[in-house]
Amino acid sequence: MSLSPSAARPHRRHAGVNSARWPAQDLSLLDSARRRAREHALLATIVVLALASLLSSPPAAGRSASSSIDPQIRLDWEVGTRRGRPFIQAYVYNESSRPASNVQVLVETLDASGAVIARDVGFVRGVVAVNGRTYFEVPIKTPGASYRVSVTGFAWWHDGGGGP
Repeated sequence: MSLSPSAARPHRRHAGVNSARWPAQDLSLLDSARRRAREHALLATIVVLALASLLSSPPAAGRSASSSIDPQIRLDWEVGTRRGRPFIQAYVYNESSRPASNVQVLVETLDASGAVIARDVGFVRGVVAVNGRTYFEVPIKTPGASYRVSVTGFAWWHDGGGGP
């Protein structure tokens, strides 16, 4: 006696949800559970992105200061807090046609009347590219009512090919 190929194999059912096997009420519960899971995942993603932007956000606008040495070098800065201590987070902008290096920054801590009560010096690492910007931070040792940040020195960088 020979069996047909379909008789030799056991009948398989589709592994997915089959509306013939599930009552409509069970399907609606399954759909609402899936919807809730998607909503929770979306909410968790939004919370993570919001926290990440708060924890590691360089200044967007803040305060601006131009260099008294050269108006083509300027700063955008703001005061941040890390572990309860203030620090300056800033960008130095180079609006020149030459790269700048060895940028030195002075942070003056001011009291409520505007008098300087402390000074901190910071350095910008690397080269600030032509029409570019570089991020830097300066920890503040003495907290104050406000701060003043200025560029106190820098050098025009060149690759050794001569010129100024």
